[in-house]
Amino acid sequence: MTDADLDTLLEVFRANHAFMFEGSHVISDGPISNERLAEIEQTTGIALPHQYKRHLNRVGSGDIAFSSVYTPELSLEYSLWREYEYMPQNRGRFLPFADNGCGDYYGFCIVDGICSDPVCWADHECDYNISEPEYPDFNTFLAEVALKS
Repeated sequence: MTDADLDTLLEVFRANHAFMFEGSHVISDGPISNERLAEIEQTTGIALPHQYKRHLNRVGSGDIAFSSVYTPELSLEYSLWREYEYMPQNRGRFLPFADNGCGDYYGFCIVDGICSDPVCWADHECDYNISEPEYPDFNTFLAEVALKS
């Protein structure tokens, strides 16, 4: 899914479901600058996918309709690095950016310090073994999981 397609889908979804993006139940850290994202990549030694960084830069982390997106900020409670450390068997191989609320994670496979675009699944019932890609990219994940109505 292209960036423009996702932008359109998000705009329409927000227009039809504004209540899902307002109020005290919404967790959001706000947009993260490109400069800060570059610092995080430098500090962690892991390059994040373009679409994930674009989302963080434009929308931020936190709740988005029927899902949520972890922040890459290292010191925040909602940090993906807390979940990354929770799965030592996948360290350096899988970077979780969201969960399903039942102990499973959506994330990116890491090869040579670079996150791949496809979104994979780590199932807690299978010792967090990494699945084949579930979605071709982050935008498609948001469209089919977070914005599916």
